[in-house]
Amino acid sequence: MNRLSRLISKVSNNPGWAKVCGSLFGFIEVPLLEGVQVIDKYLVKGFYEKFMKYFALFYGSRVIPLNVNIDKSLKVSPTEEILEIIKRMPSVSIGFCYCRVSKRKNNPEVSSCTHRIWTCIHIGTAKKLDEINEKIPLKKVNYEEVKAVLQAADRAGLVHQLITVPTSEYFYVICNCCSCCCIMLNDVIQHSSKVGIASNFIATNDASNCVNCGKCVERCYFDARRMINDTMHFQPENCVGCGLCITICEYRAITLSKRIGF
Repeated sequence: MNRLSRLISKVSNNPGWAKVCGSLFGFIEVPLLEGVQVIDKYLVKGFYEKFMKYFALFYGSRVIPLNVNIDKSLKVSPTEEILEIIKRMPSVSIGFCYCRVSKRKNNPEVSSCTHRIWTCIHIGTAKKLDEINEKIPLKKVNYEEVKAVLQAADRAGLVHQLITVPTSEYFYVICNCCSCCCIMLNDVIQHSSKVGIASNFIATNDASNCVNCGKCVERCYFDARRMINDTMHFQPENCVGCGLCITICEYRAITLSKRIGF
């Protein structure tokens, strides 16, 4: 384990190798996960869970809110503005969601997910978060199509995540995730760990505007909102700042504010 940690640290300190590693993983991700599931199903029961436990050392995710959910009075960097991230990418394409396809294929009897399949936004190379501010020349891509996918995902209540590898500083795909299918999101929810996944924001509530309709509770995957005696109670320690509660609130009772320390 120590050797692996040292290797990951060495790679993360070398931007060239980190980008190569991230880009390579973008190509092998699907066959790798398929192979792990085959081993788990036919050879070693429980292998998938053990694999993900160790694999999570360098394979993770980070929630990022859609910039339309962020208060316009806040001065934020492109790291938090997902549409601005896409504008700065040298290459963008839309791919299918492996998690949803796999769930529907392998567990059709329990899968009730009706969300879109083509929702994963891939970039050309693994991009370091600190480099997003660079003005990268845009290639000819259908930006409006990508924007429409993101906005539809937001309306559907899907969590926007940067999938990172080999460290949390590098990402290669922006996923739009549901709790019923997503591997990374389910790991976070089941183990109640928000470390590494939280965005730079946290929701804040205006009690004077809240009518306790409960719609935001239905949109929260992370148990940050609960209805108790017909009153909405907010638990900020569970909030990851995904912003989905904002787009469902008709009364402007919720905003995103900067998380302390960011």
